[in-house]
Amino acid sequence: MGDVAAMLAFFEHARAEHGSDAINNAIRKLWQRQSTPSNVPAELFAGLPHGPGVYRFYGDNDVLLYVGKSTNIAQRVASHFSGDHQSSRGLRLSESLRRVEFTETAGELGTLLLQLDTPANPAQ
Repeated sequence: MGDVAAMLAFFEHARAEHGSDAINNAIRKLWQRQSTPSNVPAELFAGLPHGPGVYRFYGDNDVLLYVGKSTNIAQRVASHFSGDHQSSRGLRLSESLRRVEFTETAGELGTLLLQLDTPANPAQ
């Protein structure tokens, strides 16, 4: 219980020094921060395009987990992992993810057509 007592002492000191509002705002900000899935290299997210297209999340054995579309692939993929601590679905997706693929399109119509044409399981 020593670590719990130390954490409580730190929290009380921080609250006394900065105020409850500042501490609450910092906690809210941390909850919304993107957490990169542990099984995927962080560089992958840096290489995602900021244009329209379709993205696919794959798990073990190249099992297709999710297909999505967006006008900004990088922003939309990142949004899947902001606040993934708050839902069991987001946490499961984060833990299962092994790689992300994307296909850029010229616009919204191309994105919709490509998403419709994506097979349910590319391994078959």
